[in-house]
Amino acid sequence: MKFTLLSALLSVGFLIGQSHAQDATRIPASVNDVEVSESVRDACGLQGSIKERIQDCSEQREGFVLVTRTKMGNEVHKDIKTGLLWGDRLSSSPMEHYAAEKACKANLDEVAKISEVTWRLPSREECDEAGQNGIRKALPNMNYHFWSSSVHRFYPDEAWDFSGYYGSSINFPRSNHFSVRCVGR
Repeated sequence: MKFTLLSALLSVGFLIGQSHAQDATRIPASVNDVEVSESVRDACGLQGSIKERIQDCSEQREGFVLVTRTKMGNEVHKDIKTGLLWGDRLSSSPMEHYAAEKACKANLDEVAKISEVTWRLPSREECDEAGQNGIRKALPNMNYHFWSSSVHRFYPDEAWDFSGYYGSSINFPRSNHFSVRCVGR
């Protein structure tokens, strides 16, 4: 009897698990290789000036305010202290430093379609300051290493990265593959 009851419970658990697994396939875990967190709500801040976009989103985390959230779940935040805009992680495919520089200079439709903003890689100093301002807690998709625009002073084949895990910077060969998060004004 115990064996039968246990078997029945396991079967029900298995069926419930199957049902959830089927539901999970209907809702993509990622869109365009960008993780979509469960906290993603409706799109906001898709039109208007930066100030109008911030008012539309009306969300603040730590020292950052949400400027826009696209339907794909990509977010742009403004650092209140510096005024710098921080784009979301570009994609889940890490890239070399040279490709990261080019990616940030491209028209970043993937980030937010904010045409009045000039995008670029952040400097090491900007990354460190953002770390002090709470970027690791405020922005999504921070548990990665991100390239900075800063090239090592004595080793031009190396550039600095910013660790979203620890909030620290270290230099690596520019041929390494890291994530990209662009900034703009």
